[in-house]
Amino acid sequence: MIERTIDINGEITEELTTKVVGELREIYDYDKYLVNNLVDYSREIIGSVTLNIDSVGGCVSGFSRIKTEVDKLKELGITIKTYVTNQACSCAFLIFLLGDERDGSEFCMLMNHISTTFEYGKVTSNQRLNDFYMEMEDRYNEFIVSRTKIEKDWLIQNQEVDQWFNYDDCVELGIFTKAEPQVLTVDECIDYFEDLGIKVVDDVELLKHEEPKPQMTLEEFDTYVESLRDAIEIIDDIEHDEVKDE
Repeated sequence: MIERTIDINGEITEELTTKVVGELREIYDYDKYLVNNLVDYSREIIGSVTLNIDSVGGCVSGFSRIKTEVDKLKELGITIKTYVTNQACSCAFLIFLLGDERDGSEFCMLMNHISTTFEYGKVTSNQRLNDFYMEMEDRYNEFIVSRTKIEKDWLIQNQEVDQWFNYDDCVELGIFTKAEPQVLTVDECIDYFEDLGIKVVDDVELLKHEEPKPQMTLEEFDTYVESLRDAIEIIDDIEHDEVKDE
């Protein structure tokens, strides 16, 4: 599988956002080509994209632009991973939450807070703009709630202060993800082999073994695969010898 890495370091400026968006689009165009032209192999080729983040935040529009490109990659079946090397604050916190798999360094710091604006002009215009910003803030909160175990009421109650999270906080609140071991059924194992063009048999003497479990972890599945490979090699040798005898 192909694994790609993009670094998001420093303030989320227009320049940095444009750079990251460009890199994400290049990956999308390449992987879309693989999907459209290498259908039989694309499942094995397409892997993940990791965003390594160390940012104090910046312009929240950067989050929206990066999210647009990330969503397109997810539609292709690409896994998005995010990792905090040092800090992910303000809109960088939102960018971090785009990851399907999320983790960070032992001493990382993450922070969320309400957006800051600078307004000029008529009071009435500013009021309408403030109402609009609060509506957007509500949407950001909904996004955070959908990606973590943080409750919306808590976000609203603490919106006037910076909300800091250390590594343990992130694990407890679901900001970091801890993937459960993937479980495969026997039928899924058989489908996997048949997709690769390997015939699965259950009545060959040499393949007699302990009945596989109804479910198995990936580690158990790998061990099971190795036993089948050894048996297949033996069968191939026997069939080759039978042809020679004839």
